[in-house]
Amino acid sequence: MRQCAIHMLRPGMVLARPVYDRHFRLLLGQSVELSVAFIEKLKAMDYKYVYINENGTENIVPEEIVDIKDKKSVYEAFDEYTAEAVARDKGAHGKQKSSTMMRSLRKSSGQTMLMRRASEKLLSSLTNNSVRFYYPTSMQTTGSGFNHSFDVAMLSSMIGQRLYYSVSELNKLSQAAMLHDIGKSLLEDDIDKIHPADRTEEQEKEYRQHPILGGDILMDDRQIDPATIVGIQQHHERYDGSGFPDGLVGDPEAPHENRKSHGTIFRYADIIAVANYFDNLVNARIEREPVSPIEAVGRLIKLSGTWFHPAVVKEAISIINVFPVGTNVMVEQATNMDIVGYRGVVARVNPENLHRPEILLLYDKNLKRLERPFLMDFASDRYSRLAFIEGL
Repeated sequence: MRQCAIHMLRPGMVLARPVYDRHFRLLLGQSVELSVAFIEKLKAMDYKYVYINENGTENIVPEEIVDIKDKKSVYEAFDEYTAEAVARDKGAHGKQKSSTMMRSLRKSSGQTMLMRRASEKLLSSLTNNSVRFYYPTSMQTTGSGFNHSFDVAMLSSMIGQRLYYSVSELNKLSQAAMLHDIGKSLLEDDIDKIHPADRTEEQEKEYRQHPILGGDILMDDRQIDPATIVGIQQHHERYDGSGFPDGLVGDPEAPHENRKSHGTIFRYADIIAVANYFDNLVNARIEREPVSPIEAVGRLIKLSGTWFHPAVVKEAISIINVFPVGTNVMVEQATNMDIVGYRGVVARVNPENLHRPEILLLYDKNLKRLERPFLMDFASDRYSRLAFIEGL
């Protein structure tokens, strides 16, 4: 199977994996032949990619970081908790809590266990599946706040694992990451839905209140650990002090579990900031068009030591799989010049170098299907350069 961008789908293509709606209910089953109506439905639901069958790719099976059933259970807990925790009163720019909001917040305290169980489910899935590398799991675009929150929580947790966080710390970190944007629910006029490039100065000022609003919401839930709240409040702070809301600077010490805070950015926020930025890049929440994972990793490297903590960036780029199995690539550079311009599908990841996987080459530089597709392992070709493409 291989990945295919929605705008490149054609009637007659066959799904290699089921497609689910935003509530993780089955939308289209595996082996369904796509019609014009089905393709238009996927476009209307803002899907980005689906997996399709392609001759010769039968043995290519992308790993699933988290089982769909586990992800659904996390979604249900997340949805129920946030619905209880956030009252829909946005009076006074969401800065004052109405009696309705206060009742909702008191009630939300009883829902905290749901978020704790959701966090535990996520961590259990990562551990049980022995997942070594991260890639965004969402097949949807900006329409789903949960998908963004889930992916940020997943990458944050994996970075925390790399930093040897205890299970208790990982749970608090993943909860902070999952709820990092909860304050956006109190923003006026759906400011979050306005692209950053289109916001007015006043709208941007209002938008920058969401970390504080999120902390305010959760402050009323005494079962939420204070460290989780601080991680939420500071997830937009920057290592060089250029972030918001307080312009805090980073601590040069790596954000290990035993690092103390001395008026610098809290360790959870160091981690969430990187995961949040990466996911926003690949899902077009920062720029007009989505950025490929390999380009997004490049951005993180450039911003290491300025916006982001170098130790966190180092761990992030060691686990972000820029060319997941099943994605489409083009050979931009190689020792063997004859294959430059060839296109194919990632068949296997090279754990030692995520930028140089094994590729099943299917099309030549003229986009002609090869009579005999062949595997090419780029692990030993240090001159090679591959580019992510949306389809073949």
